[in-house]
Amino acid sequence: MVTACKTTFRLQWKCHKHQVLNFLRNLHCHSVEGENVIDKAKKYICLIERQGDHALFIYSSFKSPCKTEADLFLQDVLPIDGELRVVTEPPRDKAFGTGSILLAFQVKENKHLYEMSESNVADSCQKKIKEAIDLQTQNAGFGLPSSFSWLDKYRNEIKGNIARESKVVDNSNPFSTDVFDPLRYMNIDKSVQLVTDEVKMGFEDDFSQMNVQNNDTNFQTNMKKSSSKDSLDFLDGRETEFTESLDKMAAKELGLKPGTNMAAGLKPLTARETLVECLLKKRQSEYVNLETFRVFVGTWNVNGQNSTTLEEWLSCDKDPPDIYAVGFQELDTSNQAYIFTDSAREPEWQDAVHKSLHPKARYQKVKSIRLVGVMLLVYIKETHVQHCKLIDTDSVPTGIMGMLGNKGGVGVRFSLHDTTLCFINSHLAAHQEEFERRNQDTQDIESRMKFKQFLPPLTVHDHDLVFWLGDLNYRIDLDINEVKENVLKGALGKLLPHDQLYRQLHTHPVYKTYTEGEINFVPTYRYDPGTDNFDSSEKKRNPAWCDRILYKGVGIRQIVYRSHPTLRISDHKPVSAIFDAGIKVVETKRYKKVYEDIMKKLDRLENDFLPQVTLAQKEFQFKDIKFGEPREQILAIANIGQVPVTYEFINKLEEDSYCKEWLSVEPYTCVVFPGDSIEISLEVNVDKTIAYRFNCGHEKIEDILVLHLQDGKDFFISFLLLSQERPGSLDNVDVLAEGVRLYACPKELFRLVDHIWQYGRHQEDLFRQPGLKTDIHQIRDCLDTGIPEMLPGSIHSVAEALVLFLEALAEPVVPYNMYETCLECCNNYFMCKQAMSKVPDCHRNVFKYLCNFLRELLGEGKRNNLEIRYLAQMFGDVFLRQPPMSRLSSGKLGNARRHLARSDDMKKSAFLYHFLAHPYDE
Repeated sequence: MVTACKTTFRLQWKCHKHQVLNFLRNLHCHSVEGENVIDKAKKYICLIERQGDHALFIYSSFKSPCKTEADLFLQDVLPIDGELRVVTEPPRDKAFGTGSILLAFQVKENKHLYEMSESNVADSCQKKIKEAIDLQTQNAGFGLPSSFSWLDKYRNEIKGNIARESKVVDNSNPFSTDVFDPLRYMNIDKSVQLVTDEVKMGFEDDFSQMNVQNNDTNFQTNMKKSSSKDSLDFLDGRETEFTESLDKMAAKELGLKPGTNMAAGLKPLTARETLVECLLKKRQSEYVNLETFRVFVGTWNVNGQNSTTLEEWLSCDKDPPDIYAVGFQELDTSNQAYIFTDSAREPEWQDAVHKSLHPKARYQKVKSIRLVGVMLLVYIKETHVQHCKLIDTDSVPTGIMGMLGNKGGVGVRFSLHDTTLCFINSHLAAHQEEFERRNQDTQDIESRMKFKQFLPPLTVHDHDLVFWLGDLNYRIDLDINEVKENVLKGALGKLLPHDQLYRQLHTHPVYKTYTEGEINFVPTYRYDPGTDNFDSSEKKRNPAWCDRILYKGVGIRQIVYRSHPTLRISDHKPVSAIFDAGIKVVETKRYKKVYEDIMKKLDRLENDFLPQVTLAQKEFQFKDIKFGEPREQILAIANIGQVPVTYEFINKLEEDSYCKEWLSVEPYTCVVFPGDSIEISLEVNVDKTIAYRFNCGHEKIEDILVLHLQDGKDFFISFLLLSQERPGSLDNVDVLAEGVRLYACPKELFRLVDHIWQYGRHQEDLFRQPGLKTDIHQIRDCLDTGIPEMLPGSIHSVAEALVLFLEALAEPVVPYNMYETCLECCNNYFMCKQAMSKVPDCHRNVFKYLCNFLRELLGEGKRNNLEIRYLAQMFGDVFLRQPPMSRLSSGKLGNARRHLARSDDMKKSAFLYHFLAHPYDE
């Protein structure tokens, strides 16, 4: 008998399409038919996880011992589904080694036996695989079974491997062409490495050693990168990485790379380098040439349709552009798109775009990102690839509660020569009357979009050129007949003053910084699909220019702005614009001359002067901080010395950030020239993510900032809250001095639920549409003061206020100490009821009250379109929260912890599902 292999090696495949959970030791495999051993060879097994699905990939080795992944080829794939059974068996005859343990996998009549020399390894292996089987059973029971269609390509590869086994070794990565990417919205890289420094027992792989980085962001995390990789996705499916250290940049450009924000992982700039960089920017005109690049920007809401040829949209111009930015909305409108991160429509439309790019040039894909149905693709000519660096992406969902991705925006940024570009594709709130919500969505996307490959993260404002495209959904405030009449007459100029976005371009804080070209094409929405006729359905939507392209930045000139009405598969028409953009290209010789001149002057200054500043105040007091309502104060700094001063706020000892989560500082670092001053915004905002920590007393509005002057002294800035709104918890609200409860549940909760039932139980898309911030603030004040008697705002705002109230409770509806118990019994209704019987009366009463309310709403499902699984998923996460100090509620989520978080989310949904499906009677 051959013992388990002791050779250690790295798995260096780019397994960016699946997560390799565990790589087992090499085993003896016995394929069995009945009781006859027909094959015995060394095998290797990988347990693969694909967004909740699991499968066993079985490999054989060309060499013994196996030292690298190149020695392996895929031989079999076993999906972990309801048909797979796994047990351990003792050896049965001489075909098996003495003293060994057999691990048996049985699928229908076929059985695979794996001989393992150590029983504890076999037990650990069996345990992990059974956990995957249990998770699959739970998902299927909750209505989320998998077809495992993603395994078909690997089964086809197995057939090819069998044909090649005696001929040529295939070293290709079996995951390299898979379209699924489970890390798509998690700010981590596709190139996952699992490194084992020593062979460990069973499944104890160290996931902390994985090197991870961003592919496409939308999963909302605060993870910071430890390294920076600039990558271009090649059109043929390969991925090339461009990684360049600051030292190499320095060798190219005499020690500096423009931009004070640096890619994470590069060594920080010194005070001298920061100042040199600032002075270089002031003298850019002396060494920079402005060269013209042609940019194509296109947007199309495809209404969930299958892909089609796009040449008449993407390659209708005589000359090829240098850059393509192509955005889609409603790429996938299926329910599965809201639950799973992959979509079959994504590769279809990506392939359609690839095939339709201008035939007179060769392009490479810079980056792509998708948030449910919103997708953005950016391509660049191959001749410019070497100058395209520092690529990053982010996504911002603005759906219900600012979490769901049915609406929102995605962004791609990169540096081209010495110019930074940012492209944003968004799909904003629908309906004629919701222009305020569209404004709010826009503001949220611009403020929340952070490119986290940089420390601190870059914002939209940090780019030289910005292009904003998408289905912005703004409408024309005129009668439908008047709109159609003016369109038929070609009198588009009479419609523009009534266009909602046209008015916002001059007044809205975000839009007033953007420009839009003159609109000379008819409204692009809404049409009967397959025709050029405006909407003839029962709703008869007003024609509108929903699909728009905006831009801002110095050196942009729009060449054409048009629609493409011959593409008729959707209820929208695609729109495109061509721009000539001025890109700054550094002339090396002139750059060196300016740099040397700056360095000589600094040498003289540094010997004679030290930084000196004055602060207007060092103590800040905030009064009456209210939930969700930011409060701002200004810190003024004046440079009274003779040299430029660079300041920054630095971390205190043993702390990860220079300020608390509830405080934001802008700008946190800057250069102040002699005689100048700067105003720093200090904003306190207690939102839903941290409110419960204040309410339960774990956190206070108290902090001290350390303001550091480069080559100078430190200043200490203190913050103190004088009074704070505190909703409390379910066990102490509405209680008289003698301890008698006035109500079975908080009166605020009763008012919110009663209002929704009276005025909104028939509201379509209830709990799916976000409310307005202004409404929510008014509702909050009304609940606090009791004035006015009726809650203000829309039903959607009241619904969101209900969820926010529950999320902000010091103790959730199901107390923290019952969290694990409820998750453990989530598959059994009787055990779930037993668990709730142990909950304190005040919490159980609220739980029963809310469950009855939600069941009543489901009874009106024909009118409000609510579904039980949606409510279970949404409110399960609200009723059951991880304890503040749990393994999942704090710190960064690695791959293993992210897997646990997904499992917990499913269990929370399953737990609440029982009480929504059955009346809760004790």
